[in-house]
Amino acid sequence: MDTELWDAVRARLAEVNAPAVGHRGGPGTAAYSPYLLSGLLRCGVCGARMHAQTVTRRKRGQSYAYGFYVCGFAKDKGPSVWPHRTWYRRDRLEGSILSRFRKAMTPERIETVARTVNAHLDAAVRQRQTRLSGLKSEVLRLETEAARNSSAQNRSGRGARSPNTWTATR
Repeated sequence: MDTELWDAVRARLAEVNAPAVGHRGGPGTAAYSPYLLSGLLRCGVCGARMHAQTVTRRKRGQSYAYGFYVCGFAKDKGPSVWPHRTWYRRDRLEGSILSRFRKAMTPERIETVARTVNAHLDAAVRQRQTRLSGLKSEVLRLETEAARNSSAQNRSGRGARSPNTWTATR
């Protein structure tokens, strides 16, 4: 699988799974979009992000909804400021990309991707287990040291002082 595509998919998943935050720090709208390519497409004319838009048409009493991808600058600024108004039908664009993706994803490639993902997951689990083991050892060392200090204070006759006997020094 192409590294650039893999990175784009991982970035998109992180974006979708990230908690939404509003412009003033409060809760925002969800980052998830039902449009498959939302946030991934760029306008071929100006490089702006393509926005998903749904248009509903009525014909002989029936409603028909069509999804499109449109240049974000052209959509937001209007035709007087941004003259190109290229719209791409969602069903055709997503269908074409999914078809190519299905052709490219042979069983051998799927196996390679699965092995790569599993190797990354195994490495992450090992790293976490190593960290946990180190933290447990550190806790044990600190508890042992605290017990030795307490025992030494008791043998010297000073013992541990209660908070009521502490004096403030300035």
